[in-house]
Amino acid sequence: MNIYKLKQFLLTGLFIFLFTGYGYCGFRATIHAEGEYSGGQNQADVVIGIGPQESKKMAIPAGPKNTCNLGIVDPKDWSEGLQEWIQKIGEQQFIWVLVLDPHGKDEYEGFRTSTMSWNPDELGPGTFELRKGFDQNGELVIPDMKSVTSISDSDNAPAAHYYAIIYKPDYNIYSSYYLSQIIKTLRLLTNTK
Repeated sequence: MNIYKLKQFLLTGLFIFLFTGYGYCGFRATIHAEGEYSGGQNQADVVIGIGPQESKKMAIPAGPKNTCNLGIVDPKDWSEGLQEWIQKIGEQQFIWVLVLDPHGKDEYEGFRTSTMSWNPDELGPGTFELRKGFDQNGELVIPDMKSVTSISDSDNAPAAHYYAIIYKPDYNIYSSYYLSQIIKTLRLLTNTK
């Protein structure tokens, strides 16, 4: 294959990659919750993300003496509790509803605290807000989840506390990144600076 055909092939691929949405490869992030230890389950993890296709993993029920529980619910189908929800790429906004029980179901009477935490490096490009409630209308708790790594919540009895993660992806970050990579590759192939 000569250099002209190689350039033509790469530029065609670049066009398809950048302008059809295939330039965005998604993300996968773990949200961890940890409560006070009292001999039973005191930790729970859920996974959120976006990818080329939707996938859901059902949650396993928490043990009877847990001091912390965390799950995900699909706001379009409240009947199923999820441990993992990867949504399909292509929307301008994504919502995951987290259900945190910061007290748990052991026999302790009094306030208990659980902490939800995440690694900002696992979050995709764009903005991540954490709001109380089920949607983008809830009270804003954390305006930028990439600048904070945790939040604590308390209750004196088993109760569901709902938090909505609102994600607005920045698809252009991937486009500019891949464009710079292809330009570097073309320069290497053609020995130009």
